[in-house]
Amino acid sequence: RSVDDLEWLCGDYLQKKVTVRDLRLAADDMVIRGMYAALSDGSYEIYLLSELGDRERRFVKCKELFHVVLDDTRCRSMDIYGHLQLATAAFSFEDHSPGSPVAWELLAEIAAMEFLLPYAERKDILTRDGGNVDYADVARCYGVPQMYVENYLSDAMMMEFTKVIQD
Repeated sequence: RSVDDLEWLCGDYLQKKVTVRDLRLAADDMVIRGMYAALSDGSYEIYLLSELGDRERRFVKCKELFHVVLDDTRCRSMDIYGHLQLATAAFSFEDHSPGSPVAWELLAEIAAMEFLLPYAERKDILTRDGGNVDYADVARCYGVPQMYVENYLSDAMMMEFTKVIQD
């Protein structure tokens, strides 16, 4: 799936003006890999750290585009440090009831994964080859960072999606 086409879709179909910019900050050990800004004129800017690998850049751009698609003023937070703390603690379905900005963070990630590696395909991957998954191969094939592939193909995550997705 093309993230560039998703960007085009945001602009032409949803009429959202989105500019993607590279920040001259090395990704290195940074927790935040990208962010979006909703500007007062109704347009959006997406900022991506430099030196991201192709798969990571693709995923982060996709996730930030879904932030644009899902954008709602009630779900924005200017408290970056507090937002990060809450998001880190709440990235578990059962243990927390995160506020709107944190829930939107998770929804944008889920939307990006559903776009890039949909649940139906994840389910199929898990049943092929006797359940022996080559996570690196799946990551290469779908252009998604391997850590997300492993997380979204995990038993716990698949069980959560099974609860809400009707086949």
